Amino acid sequence: KKYDGTPLYATNEIVETSMLSMLLKMGYSYTVTVSGEITDIGAGHSFAKDFVLYDMNKKDVTDEFNIKYLEGKLEILSGDTKIIKIYLYETKKVYDGMPIVIGDYDYEIIDGGDGVTLDIDFIMDVRNVGEITLSMLNSNIESYIKYTVYDGQNNVTAEYRVEFGVFDGMDEGSYVPIDITKRKITITAASATKIYDGNVLECDKADVTFGVLASGDVLTVFTEGSITDVGEALNIVKKCDIVNSSGANVTNNYEITLFDGTLTVTEKK
Repeated sequence: KKYDGTPLYATNEIVETSMLSMLLKMGYSYTVTVSGEITDIGAGHSFAKDFVLYDMNKKDVTDEFNIKYLEGKLEILSGDTKIIKIYLYETKKVYDGMPIVIGDYDYEIIDGGDGVTLDIDFIMDVRNVGEITLSMLNSNIESYIKYTVYDGQNNVTAEYRVEFGVFDGMDEGSYVPIDITKRKITITAASATKIYDGNVLECDKADVTFGVLASGDVLTVFTEGSITDVGEALNIVKKCDIVNSSGANVTNNYEITLFDGTLTVTEKK
């Protein structure tokens, strides 16, 4: 905020990462305490503590996760600082392995940009499933964008701050600037048949039978099923992992439906 002689207190909220956002959609919940304050012109920090994560059964599962605590930023601007408020057009897409790209035609100045031009580069690599809310953008704006403000040919960025917002009459709660949803695929375990020979029949193969993987993603499937005597048995997809071209596990970016295969041993004539 701009300087007014009163303290700026941290709000009791945190940036919900894509992983946390996904867990919340699954029914998880959390409690947290955020502290920090600053009164004079300049920058300070906010701190998250006492974070507790609960699963859908209200069981404390905090210890099951590797949790990193990063400081937030509190800033009091001088009275001369001008604020440019912009509206970022909503970007919604199904996960495709590619980062979100924000260009010059993907936002609109709402207020504070009279007589100046604004150049924005979206610098954060956002490609995994999840929502980025207005609160997330503004609470950590320097991690998402770099911007330059020009007055004619003059760089006047030091005199300005950029904030994301909505137009009058819009509901901030329903406005989600960036939303990447899961990619739907179906994986079916392979079926196999042979004539009885006293040896076990197994098949560790599976195929994507609906949808396609994002470019560069690679699927590894582990199946479970075997049969020796005449008859039928299920070939079950026990586990599947999907990694991208960099070797990162991106399985959570997919909504996967699994189908069993059939292992069949027929009578020897």
